Amino acid sequence: MPALSSEARFLGVDLTMVIQDVRQAWSRAQTWPLFSWLTPSPPVVLFQADGSKSIFQASLTTRFAVRKNGALRARINFAALELPAGMVLTRDVHLPAAMRPIDVRSALELQVHTFSPFPKSDLIWGSTSLSGVKIPPDCVGFSVVLAARSQVDQYVQGWLERQTSGAVPQFPEVWASTGSGSYVSLPGPGLVLRERLIRRQRNFGYALLLCVLVLATMIAITPTIKLRMQALQAATKYEETMRRVEPVLRDRENLVKAAGKLNALSGILRERIEPLRVIDTLTQILPDDAALQSLHLSGTKVSMSGQAADSAQLMQKLGQHPGIREVKAPSPAIRLQTSSKESFSIEFVLDPAYFGTSELQAAEGGASGDASAVTVSPTPRPPASVRGAP
Repeated sequence: MPALSSEARFLGVDLTMVIQDVRQAWSRAQTWPLFSWLTPSPPVVLFQADGSKSIFQASLTTRFAVRKNGALRARINFAALELPAGMVLTRDVHLPAAMRPIDVRSALELQVHTFSPFPKSDLIWGSTSLSGVKIPPDCVGFSVVLAARSQVDQYVQGWLERQTSGAVPQFPEVWASTGSGSYVSLPGPGLVLRERLIRRQRNFGYALLLCVLVLATMIAITPTIKLRMQALQAATKYEETMRRVEPVLRDRENLVKAAGKLNALSGILRERIEPLRVIDTLTQILPDDAALQSLHLSGTKVSMSGQAADSAQLMQKLGQHPGIREVKAPSPAIRLQTSSKESFSIEFVLDPAYFGTSELQAAEGGASGDASAVTVSPTPRPPASVRGAP
């Protein structure tokens, strides 16, 4: 039966280690100059073991203090008490540089429990990186400070009882000297209060920085958002306008279609030949002894056949008449044996400008219109009998 594991894994990756690595990377990034200014370092008044006082600039991430020259403040926000050298044990530890911070912490704790003379329940310790000390290559050095918790609490309580000034905090920090001019802050209530204040102020700084970035981003994208809103409003107004003018556009489309149909109809009427005018014209042209047997009108082309005394003279008269062109005989004329007439077959083309319906309408409109309107026609007027025809 396979053993169940409580480790959080996703696709074979330990999520716990990933979270720890991210936290460690962020902790290191906070020491960069880009972010270090957001982490405050409040001044701490150190009451040294020889009775003197000094001001130190304490750091949160490195857990060591740097001396700062200056006069003491009237109001003490944070105070630290230096332990005498006889109450502290110090030892230097060298570890591989490739170890992760969490592994370094475990290794230091193992070293402390190894050489500590104090019981585990009474042990209090701290560490800081070594500086100015020769360290083997590919290694990092740490200075570890150990003390007994009961002795430290007794020393701090006795020191508080000897203080008569009300400006001393109720929970001072406990510092131990590493012998190289730096101090290590041992765990205690005073250190917790200072770290809490530093984290609160740092988080407030991050919040302000985030607000600044958000405002800068909003200021940067405001013109784009404004243009986007204007485009949306324009699109909405365009759609609304299209809905309003949709009936007008529909009527306009119908009007255009009707105009197209009227133009097509006008073209058809312009090419249409008036049969009555053709018949009247042929009646006037044909001699009295001629007779038509068939008359076929197809568009502007006319085909007729019949009998006449002289078909050639008839074709000549047709060709000379205005509005008639391309007179030809598709077959030769045949003289009948029992008669003096010729059987003919003639074809010709009519001019729509002369025999068309539009010319007749223009003539009728000019006759019934205003007297001041003058209609100029490039073709001769038809006979009176044709103008009166329906």
